[in-house]
Amino acid sequence: MQTVFSALYIIGILLSPSTNCQTDFSISSKVVNNSYSVYLSLKEGSQENYAFQLHDLNSGDLVAKADVMIESKEPILVFRNVKPSSYAIYFTSVSCNKKKSIKGLGLLLE
Repeated sequence: MQTVFSALYIIGILLSPSTNCQTDFSISSKVVNNSYSVYLSLKEGSQENYAFQLHDLNSGDLVAKADVMIESKEPILVFRNVKPSSYAIYFTSVSCNKKKSIKGLGLLLE
């Protein structure tokens, strides 16, 4: 009986939306007075609330967090006053509850 429950649990995990997160964003930035504003636009995925994290790849620090409701595919300001460096942006949402990176390789602002 325990084997049946284990099998059902594994199947449930494999079929859950978070394991097949089909979300992707486009990144753009604007520079003003030697700091950047980072804009994201939804390329693929659900229009919902997203939690974003900006990590500095040079220092290893979490630089900023932002909770943003993405309601369209138009660019939306997510981070401002970002110093020049190399960054990774991670996100989670209801349909993607496992942290995922945007652009995989990072964002270079110089």
